[in-house]
Amino acid sequence: MKFGISGEIKISGELRKFDKTVEANSEKQAKDTVYALFGSSNRLKRTAIKIITVNKL
Repeated sequence: MKFGISGEIKISGELRKFDKTVEANSEKQAKDTVYALFGSSNRLKRTAIKIITVNKL
């Protein structure tokens, strides 16, 4: 299944909005994938990532 996830990330003290589409089996797995993507690419901790909506596509 595909999930559309939107939210905000905090980079260098400023909030930036994001929209991601990920492939996952469940909503929880989709959230974990987004946390992992931002964590690995931007060196962010989960506390700096705020997921606002998760929609099944």
